[in-house]
Amino acid sequence: KEVNLNTYKYFVGIKALESNYVTEGSKLSFDVIVSDLEEKLLKGKKLEYKIYQNDYSWWWDYDSYDEYLRSAKRDKNSFIIASGNYSVMISLLK
Repeated sequence: KEVNLNTYKYFVGIKALESNYVTEGSKLSFDVIVSDLEEKLLKGKKLEYKIYQNDYSWWWDYDSYDEYLRSAKRDKNSFIIASGNYSVMISLLK
């Protein structure tokens, strides 16, 4: 028997940056798409975002970078440096 376990109405995709590290104060651009559960891309969807900064050397307390990323928002050395709302306007698929 097949059961649908989706707990969200939408999926958000963010294209990975070329590097995991950025210089403080530099401008960042993100490619973002939003789809419904049938993978239909949606324009005009409003998103709320938060950008965190963490200056701690993760390798002291975590076995892997992936483990660190899963806990970065909860880490005592992380803090929000920007937040706001964004409206997805452009479909990236042709």
